[in-house]
Amino acid sequence: MIPRTITAQTIASRESWSSIMEAIKKYWDEGYYITDFDYGGGYYRVVMSKGTGWNGQAIRFGETFPKEKIQELWDKGYYITNAMHDGKDWIVVMSGVEDCRSQSWFTRTNWNDFKDTIKEYWDKDMVVTKLACKTSGGTTVYCGIVSKMTYSQEQKMKYYSGTPTPDIIDLCEPNTVLTDFYDVDGGVFAVTASKTGWEDQTLGVKSNWDSALEFIKKYWDRDYSLTTLSYYNGIWLVAMSK
Repeated sequence: MIPRTITAQTIASRESWSSIMEAIKKYWDEGYYITDFDYGGGYYRVVMSKGTGWNGQAIRFGETFPKEKIQELWDKGYYITNAMHDGKDWIVVMSGVEDCRSQSWFTRTNWNDFKDTIKEYWDKDMVVTKLACKTSGGTTVYCGIVSKMTYSQEQKMKYYSGTPTPDIIDLCEPNTVLTDFYDVDGGVFAVTASKTGWEDQTLGVKSNWDSALEFIKKYWDRDYSLTTLSYYNGIWLVAMSK
């Protein structure tokens, strides 16, 4: 889930789960919240942000999608704001989001079924707030998080075939931004949305983390925020928005 406002950001980067959790807790104490993260090249890269309007945050994980733990936090007024698979566990971040009214999640192993399910939720006035996937033993499990928000949002699904380039941003119509993306069948599947609170966006496609971080810092200096970070087959996709 992309917050509608961000006032400050930093990135934590660690090799092990225990060390990244230490870094996250440190930034929590300083008033930052996780707004996106991914695992690639042997490292966890966690985007921490201030000024989100969120209130409280927790992390739950498990080899299977931690549905019981999610339900416990739903009951306490938390909602899923991020999810990913690090090759071992599903990792789910849940936050206190006042703009969220209800939420659901689903998994599918068939890609067409996954897209059809997204459309079914759109018909129920719910929007995609996070995508994730797990590939193991030749089988891919696609996971979608859908939410009903207090504000309206128009979404579309896009597919960009082949190795991604910054031109993927051209998939966006005026006043829309990429809100999430991941690799599918050698290309990039993306969700675009309007009325997000973000109106301008640029995309970095970088072959290593150092160049990705350089790109991020360059656009931080131009008052952009890092809204989506994704590791794609050795490539970092970085969406900077304002």
